[in-house]
Amino acid sequence: MKKYFSLAMLLLIATLYFALPARADVIWEPWGNEYFDNHKSEMTYLNNIVEANGPNGHVVVYLNPETNKTLTEFENGTEFIARWTIKDIEDREWALVAFSRSDSGVPEYGWVPMDYAFSVYDSEEFVEEYQDRIVWGGGNVFDFSGEYYYSYSYPGGKCLWEEGSSTEFVGHLHYNMTFVDEDGRTWGAYIMGGSKDNWFLLDDPCMPPEELYPDGPPGRDTRVRPVWADDAKEIVPIDDSIESTVPIGVIIGIVGVVLATGAVLIVMVKKKRK
Repeated sequence: MKKYFSLAMLLLIATLYFALPARADVIWEPWGNEYFDNHKSEMTYLNNIVEANGPNGHVVVYLNPETNKTLTEFENGTEFIARWTIKDIEDREWALVAFSRSDSGVPEYGWVPMDYAFSVYDSEEFVEEYQDRIVWGGGNVFDFSGEYYYSYSYPGGKCLWEEGSSTEFVGHLHYNMTFVDEDGRTWGAYIMGGSKDNWFLLDDPCMPPEELYPDGPPGRDTRVRPVWADDAKEIVPIDDSIESTVPIGVIIGIVGVVLATGAVLIVMVKKKRK
């Protein structure tokens, strides 16, 4: 079951993220989502790939930040896209995510606490960190040594499509910046879906990942993920019903004051009439 869920998540990320037209002004919105439509003015567009990192080894996905209705769970380490964010009445930030519970890739929408969404190190962070070593300038690759080329999240990062992409279908690769890694290999970056840069080995785009990195991609992310205490209190929505926002003791006290005030007024009216 977990295998199918993971496959569905990968398919969904590919469908929603990389299949979009390569335009920076395209902003994704969930179609027909009532909570989104009612609160859009309070939201901020994010569009980042993040990794689940919650207490108890999982992150619960809720229908929205104002209801305790749960939709599914992401095991820690699961990658998903945080599209929009909003803050609740306690100033806690929540992220709108898309997911699928079947291998069909049909999307559903829910919300998770941003405290449990660890930003995935990708081209954006790479370019910011290594901007002094990046050379800006465009070019094209027309000649390929094989039938498939491989794209990466950044030089030294994981391969985005392990089976590769057809060189015959793409025809050529355009790049707008280059980077020389520690082993003297030259990489080029290109735009693929939305506004995210993806990288390929300019020296040989068709070199298989297992040949490029026999021991796996070395990575460049040196950040430390938050570690939750065993007794960490899990963040849950603040239900918009009065029962969950006002303590029952306060409600009883208010009712008591109202009844007592009413009784005093009745007594005063009766005395006045006499």
